[in-house]
Amino acid sequence: MVYGCHVTRCYTTGAVSGSGTWDFVGGLVGMNGRLTDVRLYKGGTLMDCYSIGQTKGSVNVGGLVGWNYGTVTRCYSNGLVSGDSYIGGLVGGNSGDVTQCYSTGPVTGVKEVGGLVGTNYGHVSYCYSTGSVIGNSDVGGLVGSSWIEGGLILTDCYSTGSVSGESQVGGLVGVGFAIRCYSTGPVSGTSSVGGLIGSGIAPGCFWDIETSGQATSADGTGLKTSQMHDPNTFMAAGWDFAPHDVWFEPEGGGYPILWWQLPPGFGLPTFSGGNGEPNDPYRISTPAELNGIGHNPRLMGAHFELVNDIDLAGIDFYIIGNEFCPFTGSCNGNAHTISHLTISGRSNLGLICQLGPGAEVRNLGVVDVNIVGSGSYVGALVGRNYDGRLDTCYSTGTVSGSKYVGGLVGCDGGLYSVGGVLTGCYSTSTVSGTGPVGGLVGSNHGTVAQCYSTGAVSGTQDVGGLVGGNYGDVTNCYSSGTVSGTGDYVGGLVGYNSGGIATSYSAGTVTGDDYVGGLVGYNYRGSIATSYSSGSVTGRNDVGGLVGSNSYGSISTSYSTAVVMGTAQYAGGLVGHNEYYGRVTQCYSTGAVTGRYCVGGLVGWNRDAVTASFWDIQTSVQGTSAGGTGKTTAEMQTAKTFLDAGWDFVGETTNGTEDIWWILEGQDYPRLWWENDNN
Repeated sequence: MVYGCHVTRCYTTGAVSGSGTWDFVGGLVGMNGRLTDVRLYKGGTLMDCYSIGQTKGSVNVGGLVGWNYGTVTRCYSNGLVSGDSYIGGLVGGNSGDVTQCYSTGPVTGVKEVGGLVGTNYGHVSYCYSTGSVIGNSDVGGLVGSSWIEGGLILTDCYSTGSVSGESQVGGLVGVGFAIRCYSTGPVSGTSSVGGLIGSGIAPGCFWDIETSGQATSADGTGLKTSQMHDPNTFMAAGWDFAPHDVWFEPEGGGYPILWWQLPPGFGLPTFSGGNGEPNDPYRISTPAELNGIGHNPRLMGAHFELVNDIDLAGIDFYIIGNEFCPFTGSCNGNAHTISHLTISGRSNLGLICQLGPGAEVRNLGVVDVNIVGSGSYVGALVGRNYDGRLDTCYSTGTVSGSKYVGGLVGCDGGLYSVGGVLTGCYSTSTVSGTGPVGGLVGSNHGTVAQCYSTGAVSGTQDVGGLVGGNYGDVTNCYSSGTVSGTGDYVGGLVGYNSGGIATSYSAGTVTGDDYVGGLVGYNYRGSIATSYSSGSVTGRNDVGGLVGSNSYGSISTSYSTAVVMGTAQYAGGLVGHNEYYGRVTQCYSTGAVTGRYCVGGLVGWNRDAVTASFWDIQTSVQGTSAGGTGKTTAEMQTAKTFLDAGWDFVGETTNGTEDIWWILEGQDYPRLWWENDNN
């Protein structure tokens, strides 16, 4: 099994077999998936792998993978695959993504048998199969059965192998749904037999009535061989032969082939030098050269560098990559900028739609952008980052969308994918959405380090000055823009946190409804350490200078000087509501706190542990708190107050640690070790 891992450039040649009633038998991997806990799977990737051995089993048998919940890309198999149900030449059952793959070996089974995939509940794209397929019911040259699950289907594929069975037999698909696909192989069966599809819907699809021996199909268009060799046949149905180069007519003519089957360099656009390799990247010097990248899927793994600033004013820009063909190469901006990028649409918007594993973008600014989306995954530079890396990149302008909207990146990873890394990046863009929405990243499942944002951020829920929803790590970061939300989970740095936050701060004005905090709106099973907030925080319920509500989470060695204003209940200088095993340790607050019910100088309402923590009873104008110890301003500016509680100051060692805090006695409150006079 593959649990949230990447397997690349691997192969197997030996025979593989299984004998159970629920086998998950694969030539390379039994089940490819994603792991969030002991029962769910996520994040697995197979790339550039192949299998040429024989694979046998009973159920869920594939030449490479028994059942896929992750991503299988640029892989192939050519061995014999046999079994009972859910039998595929490459993948037995698919609930993830299979793209740019092929299978050439023979496949035999009983039910839901396909040349490439036995049964499909995910997305199969840009693939083909050529091996013979034999089964009983739901038998297809490419896929035995292909069901619409969450809008994911079978697109831009073909099969050429012979297919035989009894019921629901098709040259491409036995039963289900397909779009922009074709088949040419001989087809035979007893009932519900089609040259293309036995039973189902296939808009924009074709089959060869001469080579298949079938004049009918449940759907699709049957054509003579000469018509199938004419690219105009397919272009008239909306197939992408140009300008985006998904399909090509092969040299010498024949049936269409996919871009990745072409010889290296064939038909690629020209650049200002380079060959696209890591040590000799393509050089981009004009808007036309930059805009040519997204038009050719074969360039998604290439390497680029900017040698000029690029102005895209007036350019109808074609986004680089898509969710099924992400950018996996590299781009070095060389400190140049791309300006006036203007994009409008629904989802997956940005200069780059999606970064795939191994992708890297560095030293690049996208300035004066205007990105307007109505759906999900919207960012100035990247719509979604799937295990890629952004280093020293930034954005300015405006970005808007619905879910997963960020000033630089819409979503870094996600529930069913691995997060990447952002380091040394920033955004000054104005960002808006429903949520998660963040000044830099809408939702983070990876690592955000040494980054900041200063633009205004607005949304409904999961709204953060830097990150809307954090499930990964945020370290050495800050935000200073205005943050506003009309719903829950609104924070100056992070709206909703289930990850880790350390050595970070926020300094903006924060307003929201419930669960509103100067640093974090809602800390659920997350950790916050060596961080602080300033500015002001206004909300209705669960309003805190640092954190609105802390549930099953930990807050340590942190502080807030923010002014807190709650209009209903649970308002605190540090935490509005500390509940359900929430822990607060060695923290303090100094800001003024006002509210109606359950108002405290440090904590508004407390159901768990608050230890070695303090608030200023004079500046907060609150003599009571649900947790912590109240002190005068003079006491709060004296090291002994905190040393007696076990705090670690510069030059002092307690509990085996040192140098977390420092203080200018009589002049200021304790400061964290990483702060300087400019903070």
